[in-house]
Amino acid sequence: GRGPAALGTDIRSRSLVAVMQRIQQAVGLIFVALGAFLAYQGRVVGVADKFNPGPGPGFFAFWVGLALVAAGLAWLGQLLLRPAPAAPADLVPDRGGMARIGAVLAAMAAFALCLAPFGFNLAMLGFLMLLLLAFDREYWGLKIVVAFAASFGLHALFERALKVPLPYASMDGLRDLGF
Repeated sequence: GRGPAALGTDIRSRSLVAVMQRIQQAVGLIFVALGAFLAYQGRVVGVADKFNPGPGPGFFAFWVGLALVAAGLAWLGQLLLRPAPAAPADLVPDRGGMARIGAVLAAMAAFALCLAPFGFNLAMLGFLMLLLLAFDREYWGLKIVVAFAASFGLHALFERALKVPLPYASMDGLRDLGF
């Protein structure tokens, strides 16, 4: 038979599944709401250009918004149609995993804070170097080369090939240097 310890574990597992399902439902609703907002704003700004043939400034936002609504509704439908699976034992990461998650979130926040004053190139370089060097101490040289190539390469790709402007530094000295 099953003892009290096994029964308690089973109840905790079912409780965790219910919490996870509620979180997934909330995320699905957030996708739908965000998508509806984007589609509406895209429509307000203009899906088609009134003066030139082709897409207008709200074209991308409108279609991304509709895609988010569709994805959110599909996710919610899937949650309603399938039974909730049992929660895996390793669903919640250990202390080291939580530290890595915290480091990534902190690096993302630092990137967002550094973007305006330092510009895309330096903010992305710092972000990549922090992430690449924080978790593993091997191949430092290669990681530094990858961080430089990725940050400056992405900037060149967006600015030159895709014609999408990325933020430059707001500090005069850095901006004068091309950052």
